[in-house]
Amino acid sequence: MAWTRTYFAVETRHPVKGRRWDGQHLFQVSADERPEGRSYYASAADFGCGKSCSTPEQAIYHLANDNGAEVLNLCYQYEDEI
Repeated sequence: MAWTRTYFAVETRHPVKGRRWDGQHLFQVSADERPEGRSYYASAADFGCGKSCSTPEQAIYHLANDNGAEVLNLCYQYEDEI
């Protein structure tokens, strides 16, 4: 089984304009197979790494929210094999 990372372009808004969490970002989502099912983790250069979530989108929203940012939109970009 090949492991993949999925990349999303994500636009976020932070309450403090000009903060590093305000604007366009490239989020990477990786999956981890567990006995109870697949878990997804998001990471981004300005956001760090997130918690385990049940969907790629949930992982992105969780990570952005943990940094005080709101996700305005996200768009699939591409996948690569690890």
